[in-house]
Amino acid sequence: MFIEGDEFDDLDTFSAMSAIILGAAETASTGVGEVKKVIVHFQEGRVLVITSAGKRGVLVVLANRDVYDKIESIKEGFRAFI
Repeated sequence: MFIEGDEFDDLDTFSAMSAIILGAAETASTGVGEVKKVIVHFQEGRVLVITSAGKRGVLVVLANRDVYDKIESIKEGFRAFI
């Protein structure tokens, strides 16, 4: 796990909960269609974007601004890495 710029008390919990959120969305959408990403908007203006990066990876981006347009290119780079 790589987190740049933020201090987290428990990285394992953050990564596990992010994967669980994505898994819950995928389960809830069974029969509706494939989940592309889960987006959480925080009151402080931050946004958390969770997306699958293949069968072995979950990409989680926590940003101070909208990053929707850049997520696909970030995800492709992440897939190549894993």
